[in-house]
Amino acid sequence: MIINRIDDLENIPEVTIIGGGVSAISAAITLEKLNITSLIIEAGPIGPNIDELSQSFYNGKTTKDEYFDLKETRVRKFGGSSEHWEDQVTLRPLDKYDFKGWLFTKDELDKYTEEAAKIFDVNNNFSNRDIKISENIQITKFIYGLPKTKGRHEEIHFGKKFLDHIKNSKKIHLVGDTRVLSLDGENKVEKIYYIKDNVKNELTPNITIMATGGIENSRILLYSQKISKKNFLKNIKIGTNWMEHITGLVIGSFVGNHEKLENLISCFNKELDYNNTYLSFTNSTLNRLNCLNILLKFQKNKLSHKIFYYLKVFFQNFNLIFDPVLKIFNFNFPSNIKLIAMIEQKPNEDNFIKLSENLKDPHFVPEPELNWNWKNQKEIKDSLNISINELNFFLKKNKIGKIIPQNFLRNFDTNYPADSIYAGHHHLGGTQMSDKPENGVVDKNLKVFNLSNLFITGGSVFPTGGYVHPTFTIVQLSIRLAHHIEKNYIIDAKKN
Repeated sequence: MIINRIDDLENIPEVTIIGGGVSAISAAITLEKLNITSLIIEAGPIGPNIDELSQSFYNGKTTKDEYFDLKETRVRKFGGSSEHWEDQVTLRPLDKYDFKGWLFTKDELDKYTEEAAKIFDVNNNFSNRDIKISENIQITKFIYGLPKTKGRHEEIHFGKKFLDHIKNSKKIHLVGDTRVLSLDGENKVEKIYYIKDNVKNELTPNITIMATGGIENSRILLYSQKISKKNFLKNIKIGTNWMEHITGLVIGSFVGNHEKLENLISCFNKELDYNNTYLSFTNSTLNRLNCLNILLKFQKNKLSHKIFYYLKVFFQNFNLIFDPVLKIFNFNFPSNIKLIAMIEQKPNEDNFIKLSENLKDPHFVPEPELNWNWKNQKEIKDSLNISINELNFFLKKNKIGKIIPQNFLRNFDTNYPADSIYAGHHHLGGTQMSDKPENGVVDKNLKVFNLSNLFITGGSVFPTGGYVHPTFTIVQLSIRLAHHIEKNYIIDAKKN
């Protein structure tokens, strides 16, 4: 049900969820199925439109490498950043290789794949979808969440999709335009301080879940830590090891027999579509290469000029001779088939969220400052080169051709191209999972260290990110958390 004010509640529900995006809604719906009441506190409006004034609370500063405007890369309304989805949402669980830095295995999280698939209204066909084209390389498959009616994007936006369900729910309570400022307590969250209609108030929660996104989770906790008089979150390293996916980066040009390449892809993908045919490496290959996980695709562009065509043919016939020349003269190979990469970013303390020292939002809370740095991370260039070498081994063995790397990979000191922001709007880390508080914020069950009743869900808890769009994994984590709370807190409390 929707309520106007938290004060309207006779009793505070069993679980208070701060945030109203994908992770929050998924947790609330799962808790409802488990007969557990919840309160969703959404800072922005519940209605269908993105509000400019509400978005202004998401202002922030970025430093180091180029990044999106922080108020444009996220949405402050019920449904969160799912409101950015257009024709579809790309779904895939993390690969087995991605769990190297996690505190549980892929099998543990895959227990919740069926429930997650139902939330997206897709079939659970994730297992064994990838198609091996060699012992080392596979065509990588995704499932796409689509609107039931073509063109009706609102059918996949979580805020619109689940609004009627929540209106009619007796277990889920939703309040909008209610901004949580901070939390405080000693060994648990004793108070949540919030503002509604410019009036500050407080509530005493039972169990609290932070689900405000990969930037705001860190910001709220950093501010709570800063102003607490009870040593709240003392010695917890919040905001560190922030990550993104490096996406859309052209890393090489294909040289060779185009027909053979197309035949290879069409043998495994009946409908040849360069823009939707993805390649990745098998788990055993990734373990052998010991590199960052990466997704590759060929992108075919139409030849617009005859001279470009003749140049392409010329270089294709003599590429073995001219490749060193291209390297010397800092020249990228002319080809109408490019190799595009999407690669994970290794956790690094040079990437972090902190509170601004000078800038504050309309409620006088410090704005976030994101320090994002990927272009000087050696692991990324190393992994891109390793991936090209592995793909070239396959292409040459089958007499198809080769990939000539872009200049920034051939000459290690050359900078990446500066013509675009190579990021996916995927905000990961900052409150990452860890085995001890010195290295992170939450344990394997997403409980904040040293606090008995505070949990975090969403991309901010990822210790590593893989190359996969994080949405499906975020929903799996939220479902897993709901089950954990039901089993270890609600049932135990009822027994006592």
